[in-house]
Amino acid sequence: MELKSAKKKCEQAPTSFQRYDLLPDDALRLIFSKTSFVDHIRLKLVCKSWKKLLDGGDIKSASILPWIMFYRWRPVDGDEGLVKGLCKLYDPSHCKTYTLENGITKRGSGSKERHKFVGAGILESKFGWVLFQNRTSLFLYCPFTSEVIDLPELERPPALATFSSNPTSADCLFFAFRRDRMGGSAATDSISISLCRRGDHAWKTFQVLDSITGSSFIRGVAYSNGAFYCLFERGELGAFNVATEQWDMLFSKRWRYSYYLFESDGQLFSVQFITIKSWYGCRAGYSIWRYDFSSRNWVQGASPAGHLAAFTIPGIWLPMLITAAGEATQLAGLLRSCLSLHTV
Repeated sequence: MELKSAKKKCEQAPTSFQRYDLLPDDALRLIFSKTSFVDHIRLKLVCKSWKKLLDGGDIKSASILPWIMFYRWRPVDGDEGLVKGLCKLYDPSHCKTYTLENGITKRGSGSKERHKFVGAGILESKFGWVLFQNRTSLFLYCPFTSEVIDLPELERPPALATFSSNPTSADCLFFAFRRDRMGGSAATDSISISLCRRGDHAWKTFQVLDSITGSSFIRGVAYSNGAFYCLFERGELGAFNVATEQWDMLFSKRWRYSYYLFESDGQLFSVQFITIKSWYGCRAGYSIWRYDFSSRNWVQGASPAGHLAAFTIPGIWLPMLITAAGEATQLAGLLRSCLSLHTV
């Protein structure tokens, strides 16, 4: 009798359980902004409403040290149908290494998809996604979920490419850029700008007159407030407005060698690696310049929100920069050398 009575009381006891999908979006946005991108992957599995909210692309993950990816895919000798892959992730916050792939992809179990990775290089990595290029093919890869997003084929290989937001969001724009030097008069040189969205079957390409003198290579692309910006190695800066589909040279003077372009809180910054001389010798350093839209000029000494830590990759001109916030504060202002890795 006592057991039956206790069971009846438990069945009648009120519960404080609340459905997760009924929590207010404003509260969820605040909570999600305090978590890392990897946590966002896990949170999407809780319910459909959380997945929809996180896929919207307007919730940024917490500012922590970026994960580092090491990768290598190559065909198996003597069998063109198989691919041997190695892909690892390193979490510097917890000093842990995760092996995502290490071995031969079996025939019929994604081997055809893995072939696109052979010989592919990285053009961009952000929002937990890596943008790969293999000649005229562009595709995105998420190492945390193994998802692959294919983009339409380009007519010619781009010099650089990037994307505006989380690739899973409906408003994400993909941008590819190249300079076509004809070798004749400057009037025949042109710039090719290509745009597409997820679900598009082809790129929309714009040809504009190349007014940049000399062989100034493109060094970086960035997206901010509805426009894609392109930085050239002598400091020239161009912008393509997505709404008006117009190209504008914001800064066309041959200035000084620039190596990296990034956006922070709606502002554009250029990074130049320099040699700092002092009484005890020389050391590597960098200077940061902010583009002033009112004067249409580069301004020195203006730092982005937080300080930066810079890493150089041996054999590759492109530096790797992270915001020295949170766990990375102790790295502020430092220049380090690292292996051939990439952040995600």
